[in-house]
Amino acid sequence: MEIAQKSIAEAKDAMQKVETNISKNKASKDSRSKAISAASKIVSVMLDPAVQVAQLLNGAGNMYPPLGIVGGALTVLVNLETDRRTNDARIVAIFPELADTLIVLGAITPAFIKVASLTSQLEAHTKKIKQTMLDFGTFSEAYYKETDAKAVLLHLFHASKNKSELAGFRERLTAHRADLHLLLSSQSTLLSAHNSVNIGKIDKNVESLVKFFTELSDENEDQAVDFVKKCGGEEAVQNSDRLLDQFASKFGKALTPYLRSVIKSSAHEILEENQAVFTLKYEFAMRQVATKVEDSREMILNEMRSGPYELIIDPDVKNVWKNTSAKESSVKRRMFIDGLSYYFRMQFKSYKAEHHVDRDDAWTHELISRVHYHPAIGDAIDEDASGYISVLEVNDFLRSKPANWTVPQYIAYWAHGWDADNYDYQSTINKALAQLNKLQEKPGPHAVAIQGYLDTVKEPVTLMANSCYPLPDLSRECVVKMDKLRKEWTEKVETTIKAHLKILNYTLEYSSVTAVAGSERIEATVLPILALLISRHVSLFSKGTAIDESQLTTAKDTIQNLETVFSDRIFDLHNIWRRQRIDVDMQFKYYANGLFEDYFKANRKRFDSDVDDEQSEWDSDDEWDSNDDLPSGDGDPTATDATATSAPPAAPAVRSLPQQRQAAPCPPVRTASRGYAAPPTAPAPAPRVTQPTRSSSGRAAAPEVPSQISRGFGNKTAVRNTGGQVNRYQDRYDEDRGNDNEDNEGEEQREEGEEGEEGEEGEEEHGQEEEEEDETNTNNEPEPEHNQRADYGQKAAYGNRGGDTDDEAQEGQQSDGEGNDEDDEPQRRAREYDDDDGGEQDDEADNGGNDDGDDYDDE
Repeated sequence: MEIAQKSIAEAKDAMQKVETNISKNKASKDSRSKAISAASKIVSVMLDPAVQVAQLLNGAGNMYPPLGIVGGALTVLVNLETDRRTNDARIVAIFPELADTLIVLGAITPAFIKVASLTSQLEAHTKKIKQTMLDFGTFSEAYYKETDAKAVLLHLFHASKNKSELAGFRERLTAHRADLHLLLSSQSTLLSAHNSVNIGKIDKNVESLVKFFTELSDENEDQAVDFVKKCGGEEAVQNSDRLLDQFASKFGKALTPYLRSVIKSSAHEILEENQAVFTLKYEFAMRQVATKVEDSREMILNEMRSGPYELIIDPDVKNVWKNTSAKESSVKRRMFIDGLSYYFRMQFKSYKAEHHVDRDDAWTHELISRVHYHPAIGDAIDEDASGYISVLEVNDFLRSKPANWTVPQYIAYWAHGWDADNYDYQSTINKALAQLNKLQEKPGPHAVAIQGYLDTVKEPVTLMANSCYPLPDLSRECVVKMDKLRKEWTEKVETTIKAHLKILNYTLEYSSVTAVAGSERIEATVLPILALLISRHVSLFSKGTAIDESQLTTAKDTIQNLETVFSDRIFDLHNIWRRQRIDVDMQFKYYANGLFEDYFKANRKRFDSDVDDEQSEWDSDDEWDSNDDLPSGDGDPTATDATATSAPPAAPAVRSLPQQRQAAPCPPVRTASRGYAAPPTAPAPAPRVTQPTRSSSGRAAAPEVPSQISRGFGNKTAVRNTGGQVNRYQDRYDEDRGNDNEDNEGEEQREEGEEGEEGEEGEEEHGQEEEEEDETNTNNEPEPEHNQRADYGQKAAYGNRGGDTDDEAQEGQQSDGEGNDEDDEPQRRAREYDDDDGGEQDDEADNGGNDDGDDYDDE
């Protein structure tokens, strides 16, 4: 409670400073127009008290559930406000007063809850407060909808009403505070002794400041209020086209038929429309909040007992996590998916041994066990695309599983079925666009409207829909089973999306897209949503009647809002991969089967220009940039051992991979494969192994090989690609080499001196014998080259995806002569699965070597 009180005090101080500055300059018209934007700069400070109080009430909900319900509602309101693209200080100012009203509930103790007469009164008060919050949420939805640039006249017309509404919410919160104060202050002996003394002080902290902020207005709003008042009020202006035209011309705007019809709509109609939108958002956000609160509570308890894996809701997946990394809350996604594959393979074998028939879902092993499907499975689970999978991400993934599906079926669907569905949606969208083109070519009232629609949406829709790669064919058995899963999944998804779109009258706003999709990951449902919307618009334009301007505007805005959410997801992924030092172009090529690739390439300059290229404090001197991390050279990440001693110090490296790709462009080649092979920009370089030299101590120096450096930072892992393959066998030389650059350089100087001296022929012959012996030993040792070729094949199968490349790089480092037992612990646990080597070899022969369980033996 002390943290919440401190947050309220800080918000009060910040609001007081802004109030002082605004009051000083209020007489100036320019300053008045900037007052609201100045107040909006402290939005985060004004929202923080509500965040703290919501956490306080969520915790108190364990003791008394109604408090948790109020806390959850407050959390949802804060999240919805935070997710908006812009915030208005007049709306945000209500949140400190909400926090000021509800913080007193944190003083309640179990002794208070035991008194039935008190809890009944408290429950009645909390219900009223929740209803006030819901009404405020509905009002906020309408308010922000009107502040859009295309509806600015609507906002000005309702300026007086909006100010009255905000005053009404302040009055309701004041009444709620008085009720709670009366109930709690009379029972001080049943409250927390430390907090009960503050009840009478808290309710007066920010009331006057909230009143000041909610009554802010700019010059245009004041003029609009005066005009409506002089003309007899809103109703009189609504019913007069002449007055409406005068109102619009006063602000230099044209009143379109759509805006005219909206302004003339009754208050009841507007309320119902916005209430439906808010209810949809609220219910979606409340489910997320309830899940997070429950997960956080359970995780604390389970971590204290056994480990984070106890939180996983599926017993089979829980066993996989327990045997893979029992004490970790996140694990490398490749290791986790390998564990899934091995676990279910053993489950299928055990079932067949016991019942002499295959399990109904045993066919999924053909998909789950194949390595080239693992990246698709990882993309489905790894929400932040970090290369690591957390327990919470696993649960989010499992909660979407249909009740009648097994976990192997669900995993198999995301391995292949989801990509196949997207390919079908792509076909549907392209057919709809072709149909619109034909309609536009026909003479009629729709031709101009359709042309305007296509000019706006055709390019972004084409980029979003046509970026996926074709898929390989499945076996006959798998095709039949997979088609059944696909049909069930598409019916489930489309039914849900259609129901949500119907509530919104097939109108999408930026803030409602995630609620309609049912997921914050737009890639999961963007193509189904797009296909349903485009089909709806084809039906609209196919009608014989003329198209209303409002319908055309709404159709274009809906597609543009969906595009904006799609673009924002690309921004998020771009920043995640850039901060990890991962090749962004490569990731967009393969992530979600290339769903974002075409849009990213077409708008590459915009995405790059919005990225802050200046290094942060830890960027300038972090573990990636340390020279100790480099294999050789004086800080040049592309230098090899053979050139480090002779090449001059390299210039500071910039992001060279994208520049090299632009300098020598190679058009993407779409094949029947999923695209997990290395990109077609250049053939894979052959592994270069040079003749080992001898240092002064007679020990073999490491051969020259391409290297890859990987370091972890928190829960993210960054990879710098310095030319090719991880050096997996450098550890056998690192024990003896010492400082390679100094040894090699000194040896070359000594050899040159020895060759120039007369009378030292015996030593020269001795040196030649050593070289011959060294050459013989090298030729008799083919294992390093074999290992490197195996690594190239394994990396090609994974397609250089971010998380998977991470695993290869870090495994190479863990074998770097240091014997890092702690880092090897997860792999050691994973290998404990292999208690039946003979059975695995037989199974590998039966399955063509695709059995994923054998990966543990290979490692």
